[in-house]
Amino acid sequence: MSEAEDQAIATLKYCAASDASALNLYEVFEAFSILERPDLRSDRYTHVIEKLASKIQARHKQFILAGAKNDSGTRLAAMRDVLIRDEGVAALGDDDGDLAFQLDIASALDRRGAHPAMLAVIFMIAADQCGWAVDMLSVPKTYILRMNGPDMPLIFNPAQECALLQAHDIRALIKENVGGSAELSAAYMQPMSRFDVVMTVENLIKLHRIATEDYDAALRTVAAMQALAPQEYRLLLDAGVLYARTRQTQAAIFALDHYISKTPDPRSRAEAQALLDDLRQIEAQGE
Repeated sequence: MSEAEDQAIATLKYCAASDASALNLYEVFEAFSILERPDLRSDRYTHVIEKLASKIQARHKQFILAGAKNDSGTRLAAMRDVLIRDEGVAALGDDDGDLAFQLDIASALDRRGAHPAMLAVIFMIAADQCGWAVDMLSVPKTYILRMNGPDMPLIFNPAQECALLQAHDIRALIKENVGGSAELSAAYMQPMSRFDVVMTVENLIKLHRIATEDYDAALRTVAAMQALAPQEYRLLLDAGVLYARTRQTQAAIFALDHYISKTPDPRSRAEAQALLDDLRQIEAQGE
C-alpha cells in the first residue's frame, strides 16, 4: 500500500473515532477517492471546493446588496447559480459511464457531473464551506436536501436544478421509490447523519461492483468502509462473501467467523455458518 493510501486509511480511522455528527464529508470522500486513485493530487480538489464556496459567498453578497433577504431562498439561489448555472455541475444518468466514477468526488468535480447522490453531497460540502446548514433527508433512493436558513427551511432537489419540493412532491417520490401504499411520514423528513450519507453513497458503489462482478473492486470498497465504520458488523459478511469469490479462503473464513459472533439475527447467522462450513471443507480438501 502506498503512502497516500496509508494516509487515506488513517484519515478514515480518525473520522471513525470522531463525533459522527461532525463528520467532515469532504475529508471522507477525498480519502475514498485516494484509495481508488493513489496518485490523486488531493490539494487540487481542496482548491476546487474552496473556489466554489468563495464564488457562492460572493454571489450571495451580490444578492444581499441588491436588496434580497438573507434567508434560505437567497442562499439556495446563490448555490444554484454558481454550481449549476455557472459551473455546469449536473446529475448524470445511468448511461453516463461507470456508476463508481459518478459516485467518486474527484471524478465528479473533474467532469462537473455526478450521480444524484454525489451531486447532493457536493451541495452539502459547498454549504459547509459557506457556514450554512444543508441536510440530506431520509427519503429512500431519493437524494433531496433541506436548506436550514434563518427563516423557514426549504426542501429542494439538486438533481432537478434545485427545484423546490412541497409535501405532495415528496409524497409522490416516496410512493415511487418505496411503494404505492407508502405515505409521507415524519421519519422520511428526518435529516440523515453525515455518517449515513457516506455509507449510502459507498453502498451504492459496493452493490454496483458486485452486480457487475468486479469483486476485487467491491472488496476494496468494503475495506474502506470498514476503516470508517469498524463497528458495522454487516460489512464482515460482505467481506467474507467477497473474499470467497476472490478465492481468499482463509480471509473469508476469518471474516465470516467474526460476523457470526456479532450478528444478532439467527437466520443470518445460520446462512453465514453454512457458507463458513463449505469454505472450511474446501480448505480441508486443499491441504
